[in-house]
Amino acid sequence: MRPIVSIIIPTFNYGSYIGDTLENVRKQTFHNWECVVLDDGSTDSTADIVHQFIKKDPRIRYHRQENKGLSAARNSAIRIANGIFIQLLDADDLLSPFKLERQVPYMESRPEIGISYTEAFYFRHGNPDEKIRNFEYIDVGEFKLNDTQWIPQVDWTDRCKLLAHLYHRNLAPVNSMLIRKDVFEAVGLFDESFSLLEDWHFFSRAALHGTRFTYFRDNHAYAKVRIHKDSMSYQGKEMAFHYMKMMLEIERGIRSRNLPCPLPTEQINYNGRHFLRRHGLSNAEKTLSLAKLLGWRRTLRLYLKELNVARKRIFSFNP
Repeated sequence: MRPIVSIIIPTFNYGSYIGDTLENVRKQTFHNWECVVLDDGSTDSTADIVHQFIKKDPRIRYHRQENKGLSAARNSAIRIANGIFIQLLDADDLLSPFKLERQVPYMESRPEIGISYTEAFYFRHGNPDEKIRNFEYIDVGEFKLNDTQWIPQVDWTDRCKLLAHLYHRNLAPVNSMLIRKDVFEAVGLFDESFSLLEDWHFFSRAALHGTRFTYFRDNHAYAKVRIHKDSMSYQGKEMAFHYMKMMLEIERGIRSRNLPCPLPTEQINYNGRHFLRRHGLSNAEKTLSLAKLLGWRRTLRLYLKELNVARKRIFSFNP
């Protein structure tokens, strides 16, 4: 019998966490699932741990490839997945026990919805019962917790409003999503050139394509994202570059489809100037990389504006 849900777990040297994640998967009250663990070339105990679980539960499958990165691992797993729905789950994260039991019937009752997402919470490693709504990176290994609700509780019927939201931030952690597999067949898989923001980029492409998104409200259905030292990496400079690349694709997609949506021009220009400022105006290599992305005319315009700001800052200095 074909599984209803394929739970996709990419992993790379997460042997310290994947046992907890697989045990969590087995506690799902919805039983018609398969779990595809895609090992992206781990050199730790990951394979041994997964095979111990396979002995206990044949619904779990293990596949290994040479190290190619997160997006490539997810794509490899999606290609061999048999489910009607795809539940993405990182190897250190968790799902509430009732998530699939509640979310699958909802998706089955609304065939027009391609992607639904639930609430999501963060928890610090060693405290799985924590439910922190939000946190922000301060620096490498440092973060600040807060209870701000950032996930939009919206049934997105207007594609332009959805895209306008995605100009500013993602919709939700990827683990909260339940995605019809045919969405990947229509939109394509994750772009493997994105080493950061790959899920945000995929959701932006899906929105451009016309995929319907909605928030699924159920107190018993949610994802839990672990905060730990291995996930504590802040890559602001690189994120700015990937963000601009993503916004450029949206800009081109809106134009090519003649959609009546506002363009993310302001966001691209702001982040272009931010990129130049963070790397330094004298950094020829980074300026060249920006020009390859945005084009010389646009980059020169942003460079001159940022240079003018720097000049004013210097000459307004009053010791």
